[in-house]
Amino acid sequence: EMFEATLFQLNVYIAHDANAMVLCFRFLRKNTHHTWAKRILRRILLPALTVAPCNPNTALEAWSTLSDMPWRDRFALYAAWRGRGLDKDGLESKHFELGRAECEANNQTRQILKRVANEKKVSKLTGRHLAKIAH
Repeated sequence: EMFEATLFQLNVYIAHDANAMVLCFRFLRKNTHHTWAKRILRRILLPALTVAPCNPNTALEAWSTLSDMPWRDRFALYAAWRGRGLDKDGLESKHFELGRAECEANNQTRQILKRVANEKKVSKLTGRHLAKIAH
């Protein structure tokens, strides 16, 4: 109860501390069958993963937590994480930081895809940039 209350106070700002996110994912891995754990994943940790800077360790811990869950629960979390998109209704229902991060990733992806479309050969560097943004 105290763990959940603390995380709800932090909200997506927990993304600024990768170690705290990793510890939360590890703790929740053992408790994914509880409804409070699914609520924390849906409302806090997965959206914070979108806002967090590129960190493979955090993404790996998130996957190891989610991979232990039944596929129906996991895909319900994915659907809630995706939300309603980037239109007006979708942005109004999301946390500001989350909407900003999604818009920024969308913008950067468009810029790289424009460069890819203009080049005849896709270089390794462009592929790396695209993979980094897609994370």
